[in-house]
Amino acid sequence: MTEKEEERTEELNYYRLNLISMLKSSYPEYLDDEEFISNRSQEAAEAFEDAVRSGSNYLDASAEANRTLYAGLGFSKFDTIFAVLTEEFTKELEEEQFRPFALKMMPVCEDVFARYELHENFEDSPEYDALYTEITGRIVTYIENNGIDL
Repeated sequence: MTEKEEERTEELNYYRLNLISMLKSSYPEYLDDEEFISNRSQEAAEAFEDAVRSGSNYLDASAEANRTLYAGLGFSKFDTIFAVLTEEFTKELEEEQFRPFALKMMPVCEDVFARYELHENFEDSPEYDALYTEITGRIVTYIENNGIDL
């Protein structure tokens, strides 16, 4: 492998690891999508290289690569469910149960999310409060019917 190919591999690994880290924390529904992860990592590396070739400095090129890497990952369904649990269900759940239970609630709440036009700044929109309330109600109903079984 040439020095340039090794550098390219390191860039891809860097973007891949950063993307996987973000997906683990806020977008677990994408973690199994190897094609998404590979394509997005490649696109970010290419965006960085293109920016550098066009005369951008390192910081600007990195910013462009990050915009490409995280494009469309503004609003997180998982983070919303997690926020509801940590704010509304502190008596029902122990701290270490929040994440596993949020993961369990993802498919349970999917149809609620589907009723909204989600976008990058959705959390700042008036509709967010309605979504938050519906998610809270869905979780209450789930717990009443099924309990908390992790």
